[in-house]
Amino acid sequence: MRIAELAGGLIVGVCGLRGVADVNAALKLAREAELNFGVTVQLFDALLVATWEHVYFSVLNAVKATKAGKSIARSLGMEVLVRLSGQRQVSVALEMFGLKSGCRMFGLVVVGKEESEVRGVARFLAEKLGLEEDDTVFSLNREKAELIKKAFNIIDKELSATQAGGEFEALAKCCIERGALLMLES
Repeated sequence: MRIAELAGGLIVGVCGLRGVADVNAALKLAREAELNFGVTVQLFDALLVATWEHVYFSVLNAVKATKAGKSIARSLGMEVLVRLSGQRQVSVALEMFGLKSGCRMFGLVVVGKEESEVRGVARFLAEKLGLEEDDTVFSLNREKAELIKKAFNIIDKELSATQAGGEFEALAKCCIERGALLMLES
């Protein structure tokens, strides 16, 4: 799990999880955790995530958009998915990152005011869902990179034009950029 500070005294925890969980039970447990602990929780399918930074910048941009009154979605958690997808349509964001039956690689975002609370909620959810903490679900490999390129409509010419240390870094930057550009379109 990675922890970072956001604007306004908020803390974000980003955690990769691996295993099999009942989607409906996972979503119900996430909502209960939000109500009981006063945090924002978003679980998502990590298949199309292009690195931890992709998730972090999506959360950062979601918080900024919400604070500026430029959010697309009704909740911060859903705004994170919109920023992850780089799409304005919530339905597209859900199609790309919503939990689906058979999902084995999960991403978890917890946003709160206290680091201990954020860590505690993330551990609680992982334990209750029977999932193993594994941040490698955010790592890129050739097969995952091809899936992401297709889902985000990223062509090789765009990757080569991106200043990066390699193809995977360029791919992550392209995905992050798509989420950030939504701010300009608002």
